[in-house]
Amino acid sequence: MLALGAATFNYLNQYSLEEALDHLAECGFRSIELMSTPPHMFARNLDASQRSALKKAIEQRGLQLVSLQPTYYDLNIISVNPAIREESIRQIIENIELAGDLGAKILVLVTGRRHPLLPLPMQNAWSLALDAIHRINEVARKQGVIVGIENVRNQFVDRGSDVRKMVEDSGDKNIRAVIDVANANMVESPLYALEAVKEYLVLVHLSDNDGQTWTHSPTGSGNIDFKNILNKLEEIKYAGPCILEVTYDKDPKWAMEISRTKFQELGWRL
Repeated sequence: MLALGAATFNYLNQYSLEEALDHLAECGFRSIELMSTPPHMFARNLDASQRSALKKAIEQRGLQLVSLQPTYYDLNIISVNPAIREESIRQIIENIELAGDLGAKILVLVTGRRHPLLPLPMQNAWSLALDAIHRINEVARKQGVIVGIENVRNQFVDRGSDVRKMVEDSGDKNIRAVIDVANANMVESPLYALEAVKEYLVLVHLSDNDGQTWTHSPTGSGNIDFKNILNKLEEIKYAGPCILEVTYDKDPKWAMEISRTKFQELGWRL
């Protein structure tokens, strides 16, 4: 049986990080992913004592930090604005250092976006992304952190095959794949995305949507067949973490609880 963990992303706007950790522990989760962005945290502002206190707070609740990601809404490692690109890379490196200090093994990386009206040619975008990934990975290796490239619907790497190519073009075994099934559902079958990266998969994000409107909805409110997802993960012999990454502002705690219950009914364990 695959283990189900959960992300703090869902709590970002309505609950403190401490309240989020408390609720995840109360729900019975053991593995977690931190969304390392304000108002919960900002890596640059956390000194050594604050990092130590955060690590202790996670451990005291019986939680294990699996992965960490900043929000990539403002970060873009393929920006043609060199100042934005350099700041994006800098913040990702700071988050890798934070992951290392907290004991997280995976930093989720989103590879950037092109302008929707006049997009940067794919070859140029690809080159910029690989250059940034190589720089980021130099720090990740030293920190003992894996860089996991994620498929994201509104980014230029949005399909499983794109993630696979980026991983393989990086030429480094420390660069792996993360598949978000809700993101995949907007552009292809999530089963195709999982199959495409099966040799490289280190993390799976789970949430629901209808394939038309981009959401990370509670389980059962969209059209994703999670039993098929589970069967595919077992077929490809995936044994890594699955992280529930619901975002539901109307009632974050309910969304987490109902999704957890449905995944348990399908065969995941906490």
